[in-house]
Amino acid sequence: MIIRSARLSDANLLNELIAKNAEQLLKPLYTAAQWTVFNEYYSVAIMQDKINTQEVFCAEINGQIAGTIALNGAIVVGFYTNIDYMNQGIGSILIQHLEDYARAMV
Repeated sequence: MIIRSARLSDANLLNELIAKNAEQLLKPLYTAAQWTVFNEYYSVAIMQDKINTQEVFCAEINGQIAGTIALNGAIVVGFYTNIDYMNQGIGSILIQHLEDYARAMV
């Protein structure tokens, strides 16, 4: 597994990863209106903007994005794991990477 900065070309894949994750794990908790807002918040165009304005990282396994995490200022945002890679420690690795990155920036 490698952790790398997200590229603009990743926006569509990140949109799909987040949508698939949220469909299975979050949608049952949201109202229809909340679900609409959630999907807009992670649209491809918005993801491209996030990649340009936030520190967005991808965990990649064999060329496939297995997870993502972002830092917006001092706030962790956009922390998702590909459903196909759940319970494999990817989230822990992404958090550790983000902590190391933040420490190095101080």
